[in-house]
Amino acid sequence: MNDSALKKITSTVEKSLLRCGFLPGGTGLLLGLSGGADSVMLLLALHKLSETHHFALACVHVNHMIRGNEAARDEDFCRVLCAKLGVKLHIISENVPKLALQRGTGMEETARQVRYDVYARLLDANPALSHVATAHNATDNTETVVFHMARGCGLRGLCGIPMIRGRVLRPLLSVSKETIVEALKESGWSYVEDSTNTDTKYTRNYIRHELLPCLRKLNPGVDAGISRMCDHLSDDLRFIEQTATDWMLENGVTNKISARQLAELPRALARRVVFSMYKAAGGEKMPEEVHVEPLLSMIAEGQTTFIQRFPGGICAYVEHGRVVFSSHTPQAAEPPASQKIHLGENPLPGRHATMILTRDPNYFKERSTIVYKNAIKADLSSAKIEGTLYVRTRTEGDSYRYGGMTHKIKKLFSDSRLKGIPKAEIPVLCDDRGVVWVPGFSGRDDGNKAQGPQLYAYYCYHGGRDE
Repeated sequence: MNDSALKKITSTVEKSLLRCGFLPGGTGLLLGLSGGADSVMLLLALHKLSETHHFALACVHVNHMIRGNEAARDEDFCRVLCAKLGVKLHIISENVPKLALQRGTGMEETARQVRYDVYARLLDANPALSHVATAHNATDNTETVVFHMARGCGLRGLCGIPMIRGRVLRPLLSVSKETIVEALKESGWSYVEDSTNTDTKYTRNYIRHELLPCLRKLNPGVDAGISRMCDHLSDDLRFIEQTATDWMLENGVTNKISARQLAELPRALARRVVFSMYKAAGGEKMPEEVHVEPLLSMIAEGQTTFIQRFPGGICAYVEHGRVVFSSHTPQAAEPPASQKIHLGENPLPGRHATMILTRDPNYFKERSTIVYKNAIKADLSSAKIEGTLYVRTRTEGDSYRYGGMTHKIKKLFSDSRLKGIPKAEIPVLCDDRGVVWVPGFSGRDDGNKAQGPQLYAYYCYHGGRDE
């Protein structure tokens, strides 16, 4: 049994804990243990370091109740491994499929939310444990950056997974998946594998199995290269954020700002000011570009009658010449004004979505499963469109004709079982004649059946998610 690779990774984990400020003097760590190679490696390293640096160590295994017998196997594996090492193990079962259905969120996102909720509860209940350690590695970081890039992220997205965020530490972040697996093989430690990791219908798996092999042909050391990029960009981000904080303090800005002042700021600074105002209004999740850019564009254009929705029930609107962030939605801002739709990508303020209009039948090939949480397509006939295309909120009396019958849109909305998209956010696509298409429903307006030159419309719902 060769433990040299294991010792090297343990040394790397120790340096990471020093960098995070946990060492020296950290009181205790809770490790999220799945039984996979990454978490097993981190457990072995932390077990050794806990003996050297005298901090408490415990593990938690969350059974998501997704994979039946395989999930039970993983739970048993973790129980045996922790017993062998003499490490306390908490086992928590959560019905993720049921919760995903109730919340209207994807399975991956729901599972992630459940895990972090469990971590927070256990830390709060165990004063001896100050932080939770997760086994994200350098390859996970590469996958995350590629995903963010595909969605058109900003600087924060290019910074990848942070090594420390609040009470969460990621001490394996500089070690690649390949290095971890090889070290376990050399040292003779076993681990379990999740069969769903090969299913490319999941976004991260698609990136892992389809995109990253292509990147490795360009650069076998792509994980290390992207990690260096993330470090450099994180330094740049911290500088810009500090500059924004200083500017806000000097100008007395919290959750309100003069629209003129915001419009005159350099875009990079304006984005960070918006992030800070959102937090000052009670926002918790980091807003994405799809929330921020439409707001800044409307301010730059001098618009004063709009509402832009942000995660967590926060909205932004203009009141007496000032941009206000609040958890209260002013009645005067409802409903959102109609918005013209042009060829290309059209972010839809207040709807966490984008409407794409294209003449290219291959424009969207494979994009919907990689970039967006949900995407719906319609084939339209450009010859049948009268005047301008625009989207608006459903109004009383709207009707929609397909299958030779006229349907009240109100009833379609009430009967809809569309998953993953809040009904209140579904827009109505119209031209000067009337309703053209309502995303999410079978068929399309009979007056606009695709004939002659075609247009392809995509309603792409991205919701709001953070890393």
